[in-house]
Amino acid sequence: MKKPVKHRYVFFWLFVVFGLITFYAYFLKINCLFSCPVSNEEKYDSTFLSINSEAKLDTLLFKRFRKTKHDTAATVLFLDVFLRKRFYNGYSVLNKEQNWIALCLGKLVWSHFQFPVIPDDILLHPSAACSQQGILFQNELDKLKIQCAVIKFYPLSRYSAGHYAISVLYGNSYHFFDPNKEPTIVDSTMPSIETIVDKKLYVKMYSKPSNMAFQDFFKRKNFASVTQTPFRKGNMYYFQVISAMLSRWLWLFFLVLYAILSLKTLVKKA
Repeated sequence: MKKPVKHRYVFFWLFVVFGLITFYAYFLKINCLFSCPVSNEEKYDSTFLSINSEAKLDTLLFKRFRKTKHDTAATVLFLDVFLRKRFYNGYSVLNKEQNWIALCLGKLVWSHFQFPVIPDDILLHPSAACSQQGILFQNELDKLKIQCAVIKFYPLSRYSAGHYAISVLYGNSYHFFDPNKEPTIVDSTMPSIETIVDKKLYVKMYSKPSNMAFQDFFKRKNFASVTQTPFRKGNMYYFQVISAMLSRWLWLFFLVLYAILSLKTLVKKA
């Protein structure tokens, strides 16, 4: 009888520990001031922060799609411009209220754990990296049944970062979009990445001081197109879904185990 009693108190103290952490994470809220973008070249507009959930973004985009009488080119361009204004460049990071488990693992184990990939979580922040904006882009296109591909730009050296853009299929050809680096829109439909390279349009598109260095990726053709049909949610998405649920309810799991073992102990004594 000593073994279940010992287990019972282990679960009790786990309940206490995780209960206190959960209380701190969800009820002792700290007001954080969002920093503004460093570059004045970005089109970031704080009035767009009102679109702070996937449902609101869906409503906005579907309304635009109907208003343009299902004009794919106009709708995709609208989404590109929206993301340019909605976010400034920089990884958004999960806060403790969203997912304290992923946040802690991101600080202690692997930084990628703390970067949100769930649309609702990304939209709670004013900043988003290229991959996070790309997730929102692909997610909305998938709902509109518009096929797209990911353009992966590989690092030019061990000291440089790669990049993530979107290529959208409509009008029998692909069209290049990059809301994160905000290149100049050269026409209303945007050319394919092959046309951008062949005609050296990247010189005009990436001409701002903040993104001019990105021209080298096109000059060296240091990229690859990856078609994802249908759009798939990656392993990190499911990790964050599960860890967010555990962040909120892990204390209850240990409380239930403690209650079950306590009940068994009382039954045996009786």
